[in-house]
Amino acid sequence: NTRIVGAAGVGKTTFAYLMYQFAQENDVIAQQAPFERFSCHLSEGQEKEVGRRLFGPDGAMQHAAGGVLFIDSVDNLSSSLRERLQKVVLICSASEKARPVILDSLTAHFSARVELPSLQAHSIAERFALVRQFLTDEAVRMKRGIRVNAELLHSLCLYRCENNIKQLRNDIRLGCANAYVHAFNSAEKELILYLNDFPAGVSHGLLYYKKY
Repeated sequence: NTRIVGAAGVGKTTFAYLMYQFAQENDVIAQQAPFERFSCHLSEGQEKEVGRRLFGPDGAMQHAAGGVLFIDSVDNLSSSLRERLQKVVLICSASEKARPVILDSLTAHFSARVELPSLQAHSIAERFALVRQFLTDEAVRMKRGIRVNAELLHSLCLYRCENNIKQLRNDIRLGCANAYVHAFNSAEKELILYLNDFPAGVSHGLLYYKKY
């Protein structure tokens, strides 16, 4: 069993899915084994309903049989439901801000603990690689080339993302979508991205340029 700890948006769900794929590739589980994600974000005060959706007939536990059950934000579950989880093999995520008493209660059951760093803790080279990958993903999705000027690239690599990798990806998606709309009637095969296509916070990255 594995517990993944990190701030919102650092990639806990993605990391859990990569673990699932690794298990498939190494014949730990069958190729057709399911990956079931169960979110606990809105579970407070709904213990009976959450218990039914998790453990009941046709619940997440049943859907994940033979595969991997990923419990997202397990620290939001009630203590009684967390106790029931200790009888199964699973992957779960917990916020870095979860109460220590909750994290301590999970330590004995989850033999492996993975802590994912915030986006701010990544090097500029790693951040640039993420920006390049997300821009490439959008180019493939829109079936158009993408051109980025130095000002925008510096901003994307340096602005503060409170919601980490998830925010960076979503901001790039929004910027590309805005640029696509602006150039919808253009015959150009290449889409040019400008800083004003992106959320206002992205431009704040230029304030940190001199530090690098």
